[in-house]
Amino acid sequence: MNKTNISIIILILILLVTQFQGCITNEPTDNIFYEKNTFYVDIDGSTNFSSIQNAINAAPANYTISILNGHYKENLIINKPLTIVGENPLTTFIDGNDTEDVIVINNDSVTISNCSIFGSGRTQNDAGIHINSKYVIIKNNIIYDNKCGIYARTASYADINNNTFKLNNEYGVYVYSSSNTKLIDNEFYSNDCSLRIKGSQHCEVIRNRFNDSMQGMYFCCGAKQNTVYHNTFLNHTKWNADDQVGSNSWNSINLSEGNYWDDYFGVDENDDGIGDSAYNVTNTGRKDFFPLMNPI
Repeated sequence: MNKTNISIIILILILLVTQFQGCITNEPTDNIFYEKNTFYVDIDGSTNFSSIQNAINAAPANYTISILNGHYKENLIINKPLTIVGENPLTTFIDGNDTEDVIVINNDSVTISNCSIFGSGRTQNDAGIHINSKYVIIKNNIIYDNKCGIYARTASYADINNNTFKLNNEYGVYVYSSSNTKLIDNEFYSNDCSLRIKGSQHCEVIRNRFNDSMQGMYFCCGAKQNTVYHNTFLNHTKWNADDQVGSNSWNSINLSEGNYWDDYFGVDENDDGIGDSAYNVTNTGRKDFFPLMNPI
């Protein structure tokens, strides 16, 4: 074998070893699978950001902010379309430190999911999440120990689903001057009033559980043409529901099914799961014409 061939073989071996070492040294050591168009936040400093707000400020529109487990004491302002997602709602905490709103959303098309959100201030309408925009999605969060869990003002076409609202001092959710807002598959318990809808139209309240609060939910002050069905109302000390307006539907017309009320004492002679007499919603003359005999 001549010297030229030996040199070529040595060069090839060097290149192979270098590539192999590169594969080893480039292997992530923190078990994070990094996605495109995503900024990662870790309070321990293992990523580029240890502050959620700093990541929000730096992110281009329509990016995702992925928050790793930790306790973040921050008050956040979101002024662009973003997706904010926590690693796990049981271990990803956003704490407002008892000051003002924990999160303010001022832009359309924002999603917040998989976080525990708590510690708002205690003045009027301070909230875990304060929504001032449209097409917002709030899902899979635990929202607790705030003045108001969510204050959704002019928040049309919001989707609030699969959240837990507990131990909020005034309202679990307060929907004001909004339309086409959907609240689906949420659980409310141990709030003062779990849900208030004021001056809002065409909202849907479906498959929620209202438990162990002073007041379940109520409509007031121009809330009209809203629909409530397949919800469960249990163990409220003042009322399960109140409708001060009188132009809302407390059952689904298409499905001929309403809600479960723990203070409904009607009978079901034909065993179809629907009470044979209507349930009277407090103070208004409004009725659930198809009360369910069993909780959802």
